[in-house]
Amino acid sequence: MYLFKFGPVEQNFCLSQTKYGQPKGTRSGKLMFDFLRPNPLKRYRKRYQKIVLQAQEAQRCGNIRLYSELAVKSASIYQKIRELEAKSKRRGQYSHR
Repeated sequence: MYLFKFGPVEQNFCLSQTKYGQPKGTRSGKLMFDFLRPNPLKRYRKRYQKIVLQAQEAQRCGNIRLYSELAVKSASIYQKIRELEAKSKRRGQYSHR
């Protein structure tokens, strides 16, 4: 296989690895453009804040039924956030907020 006009290149040049089993060009297993991947923690935190504010507004208006539904929904989202934080601490990812 030829890459441009510079001569032959090995077939799996993208898949080559270092002696530690990590892809070349990476540090500690993180890819170069890893920062472009979506952060699920950020998405869940945004959703959690939105629902908490809606629940607060419903409580102020006297709509207790809607408030309780939103409180249950926000509690489940908060649980997901805690799980993702615990998982990310083990892996060392998503530490930024």
